[in-house]
This record gives sequence, structure tokens and C-alpha cells, in this order.
Amino acid sequence: MENNLLDWKEARQKSIVKVLGDFGVVPKKQTSKAAWYLSPLRSEKEASFCVTLNKNLWYDFGIAKGGNVIDLVMELKSCTAVDALRYLSSQTSFFFNPPVIKQTRRNSSIEVIKVKELQHPALIHYLKSRGISESTAKLFCKEVWYTHNGKTHFSIGLPNSSGGWELRNKFFKNSTAPKSYSFIRKGNEKLLLFEGMFDFLSLATLDLDLVCSSDSIVLNSLGFLKNSFQLLGNYEEINLYLDNDPAGKKAVHELKKYSIKDCSSAYKGFKDLNEKLMLHMQRF
Repeated sequence: MENNLLDWKEARQKSIVKVLGDFGVVPKKQTSKAAWYLSPLRSEKEASFCVTLNKNLWYDFGIAKGGNVIDLVMELKSCTAVDALRYLSSQTSFFFNPPVIKQTRRNSSIEVIKVKELQHPALIHYLKSRGISESTAKLFCKEVWYTHNGKTHFSIGLPNSSGGWELRNKFFKNSTAPKSYSFIRKGNEKLLLFEGMFDFLSLATLDLDLVCSSDSIVLNSLGFLKNSFQLLGNYEEINLYLDNDPAGKKAVHELKKYSIKDCSSAYKGFKDLNEKLMLHMQRF
């Protein structure tokens, strides 16, 4: 067997949620124990494809079939087990780590109950107040309904690479577990790197062609910068759209070993790209 391949035990530790994310499949509902998807193996309207998070196993109730991540790749790619092993060995998806269950009050966690197309008037109004095009936001975001502290809320949601969601509305800024960066992959050689969701949506509003012809990473927190390093070496050019503050400048310095272009001069004098876009929109 090729030297660069994972062994079978290692391959089975690849995260199913993150492998599904590599195929552009995101959960419709997620709890602390399971993530539910519209099946990637067939057509359906109600999510019946379940990933058990603490065991890293999947089961499609519609066809009564399930297994580990190798079995899933074999189904998704219609390939042999060895070909699935080659695929998993070539991917940069993180390995699965069993979640640590913390004892918290039952009603203090965020639980996603519904994901739909972005349409609520309050969310559309909030997007416009941030200078973001409604049609552009709908290309990348969803309307996510969830419970928090015993109450039901809804937010603009951007999926991350681990199956969680970044959530934003006028009153609430948070995320669901597991938290990670968001990777919008188009299969291009140029990467756009952002600190937050609204900077990504700002550039998409200003230059949709650039965003659609590039891959993008939204860190969702500078704390995930090092986690993204495994992806950065795959790109010939990386454009940075980080905040104009000491933390953003420090991050630029940490990225000097890559082929980067610091684009923050385009919004010099502003905290970030979205702040400049908002001021521009107020003038019209």
C-alpha cells in the first residue's frame, strides 16, 4: 500500500461531519448528540440522515444503511474501500475527537430546530442596515431557527466546516457547537481570508465575481487562524481582509510565510471592510 496513505484505523477517525462539509453538505438540525441532514445519497425533503457525534457514525433511515466514514465515502463516490482510503488520506479534514460533555443547565445551550431559505423581513432589514445585498447573502447564508435559554430565536446563519453555525441578528451574535472556521470552496487557486461573516458578505456585495471565482475562509474568530494553516499551502495567492487593529496586524505577520496580499489598505481608516461599506451605503 502507498506510503502516504493513512492506515485503516486512522482513516476511520476522520470526522464525518467535516467530510460531509467538504462535499458541501451541512446539517438541517443539530443537537449536542447528533446532526441531521437531508440525505446526500438520495433525494428527500425531511432530514433523515443522522450522524451520531460522540461515535462518529452515520445512518440513513430512508435506506436503512449506515457505517463509518470509510463506508460513507464509498457511498458518496461510488468507489472501493481502497479508493475511499486514498480520498481520506488526501483530504485536510480534521480528525474526529469525541466531544467533552460539560454539565450545564439544560436550557442554556443553543439547539438548532429549523434551517430554511433566508427570508424573514427582520433579517433582510438587518442585512440592509449592514450594507449587504439580500440576493448575495442568500447565496451563502440560511435562516436558522434555534432555542436558547428556553426561548426561540432566528438569525442569519453561515455554516462552518465542522457542522456548526455562526449566528447573527440585530440583537444576537453567537454560534452553535462545534465552532470552527467556514470554508467556502470553489476549487480555485486563489483564497480570500476574512475574520468575520460580514466582511465576507461585504466583499461579496462589492465584488461577487471575485468571491465566486475564489475559495474563501471566514475564520469566525482569529483563534482559528492556526487551524486554517493546513489549507493555506494549497493556494498560489491569498488575499487578506482582516481587521485594521493590532490583532489583525499580528495575524498578517503570522501569515508572512504564505503568498499573501494584505488588502486592508482598501479600507484604511476603518475598523474593517463592513464598516467602510456601511458608511458608503449611508451616502446614497
